Amino acid sequence: MVADTPENSCRDARGRFGPGNPGGPGGPRRRSDFRRAIQDAVSLEHVAGVMRKAVMLALGGNAKAIDIVLNRVDGRPAEAPETTEVLDISIQDLNSVDACREATETVMHKVTQGKINRSTGDLLITGIQSCLAALKEKQREQEREPAPDPKPPIPNNVLRAYFRRFHRSGELPEDEHEAVAVVAKVKAGFALSACPGLLPDTTTDEFVPRPRAEDPAMDAILDEAASGTGLVRACARYVLLTHAKVGKDVTAPQLQDRLPPEFGSMAMEFLGFPERLVRRPYTKQARRLLSRIPALRERVPKPPRAHRAWHQKLAQATVVFQLTGVQPDSEDLMEAILALGELTTLVRHFVGENVRKEMRLFDAIGQAKGEAKKAAIAELAALARSGHFDGPARAVSAP
Repeated sequence: MVADTPENSCRDARGRFGPGNPGGPGGPRRRSDFRRAIQDAVSLEHVAGVMRKAVMLALGGNAKAIDIVLNRVDGRPAEAPETTEVLDISIQDLNSVDACREATETVMHKVTQGKINRSTGDLLITGIQSCLAALKEKQREQEREPAPDPKPPIPNNVLRAYFRRFHRSGELPEDEHEAVAVVAKVKAGFALSACPGLLPDTTTDEFVPRPRAEDPAMDAILDEAASGTGLVRACARYVLLTHAKVGKDVTAPQLQDRLPPEFGSMAMEFLGFPERLVRRPYTKQARRLLSRIPALRERVPKPPRAHRAWHQKLAQATVVFQLTGVQPDSEDLMEAILALGELTTLVRHFVGENVRKEMRLFDAIGQAKGEAKKAAIAELAALARSGHFDGPARAVSAP
């Protein structure tokens, strides 16, 4: 029997496997088997699919994916050149998120075409990503801070004329900025009083403060009439007009014995919605609709600029849905379209229109979930395409 020695066992003097050892853990033969198994399992189609996925993520701004793609295309970064070179690339001003994404795509294309090297591409991508981060942070700050009112102040003589007309007839200006200014004077307790004019034997009226008791319900109607939208605004203005018509002072507290509702419109509740404006068989359905409104309001952005932008998107998405049946990508926008549509369809029924099909679908959508809800929305979209469903457009475009 031959004893194991370093010479015949391929081990060194300390008993460890040496270079060229034919077997044992980690030996060359074992490693080649592993490589062969990996190569058999991964095809060229697999590699191409992985790279296509990495390229898509990189075009979307994923920094890790950008690094992987550029590493595979241009190799490891070369050392930075010592002299300045003119780059064969043109990048527009990075003043928007879309511009940053387009610039990222341009840099990647130039690298893959060999027009700029990997190191330069890395520097450009880093700068673009920094600009993108700064733009997003600026956007977040703007949404957190109230946007300044771009409209100029209303001249005092014009505001007095609007206030005088409102006190006499209950009519507010159509312009929201002007209507809000009149309502602010009313809620602050101001009144018009005759004062000596600049010329002899002349008088003029000026705003003077007066005590005003708290009246949350009347204040809510004033706010809805000034800055509300659609049917809510129309109902609030109708309440003020009728109060003035019967001789009541709309600039003074009127509804101190009432409180605003927990949800919904104060003016619509004052007019008796849903009891008076909703006919059978839709009374219970109207109550279910109103119970959903608070949750919908909580999903609307609160900062003023984002709030206005959201309502503009809602108006556009509503018109698109009413004309084509195409649903918006945002679930919140779609829920708002459905709520507005159901509300105005209830009023259409009150004035005698046949809305049986629409109300059946609204009821199904409000109570169903999952696939059943999607199917009901799809059927409602088909009605919109055929011209039967125009409730949302009326709600947004109502005066």
